[in-house]
Amino acid sequence: MTDEQAIESSIRKFIEAYNAGDLKAVLAYYSDDLIKTRQGAAPETKTETAQRIADAFDRFECSVDVSNEEIQVVDDFAFTRGSFKVVLKLKNGGDAQTLHRRYLEIWRKEGAEWRVFRTMDNTA
Repeated sequence: MTDEQAIESSIRKFIEAYNAGDLKAVLAYYSDDLIKTRQGAAPETKTETAQRIADAFDRFECSVDVSNEEIQVVDDFAFTRGSFKVVLKLKNGGDAQTLHRRYLEIWRKEGAEWRVFRTMDNTA
């Protein structure tokens, strides 16, 4: 498997985990020293990201769809660029919220695994 294929596989696993509400598997996608910058929010650590996602999983039925537009790998670093759509539907009823975002992720190879250690997104 090439590094690009390994990253694509990791993204597919992330999508499956997120759509299943599997927080542990979602967090395995990220390095321990993650910095996540989301539009309109302060940068988050992995711990802060975990809390935000756990809160979302508690309150909403969540789904994500990712469109990868680019993967570039150089040695033990890589970046991915694309867009995603998140649908959040309150578990106790109500209209769903749909978020459309563009993203840029910087990946680092940690042993045999590729993980995101810097990521940012903004409105598509």
